[in-house]
Amino acid sequence: MQVIKIDSLNKTISYVDIDNTLESIYKHLDCELFTCPIILDNLDTLYIDDEGLLIDNDDYKGAFYFNNFGQPLFGYGLIIGTSNNGESVNVLSDIKSIESKVSFIPEETGRYFLNKLKDNINFKIYTY
Repeated sequence: MQVIKIDSLNKTISYVDIDNTLESIYKHLDCELFTCPIILDNLDTLYIDDEGLLIDNDDYKGAFYFNNFGQPLFGYGLIIGTSNNGESVNVLSDIKSIESKVSFIPEETGRYFLNKLKDNINFKIYTY
């Protein structure tokens, strides 16, 4: 399946082929849990590391803004097509349209944002 990968560490956007499996998505995002914060008008969906704000500075993989989303996104992104039935399919967007929506964040700025955002996260542990 052809998708678009946003490589925020190397500041590139390219087509990649992935298997239509969860394992393949995890591998390309280099994460253990993902979320989909943005669905485009054509149903292409942005997948990112759901724990991107929790990474250690040693594991920093870059950051980017996507369109008018309210905060930086940390790590890699995958844009995967979605059928009307909710199945993953080849991406419909082209590289040029995605490039116009992505702004890569310089590393120093990204690390600053990451540390500031982590300082503002209020962790609570609940036991029952």
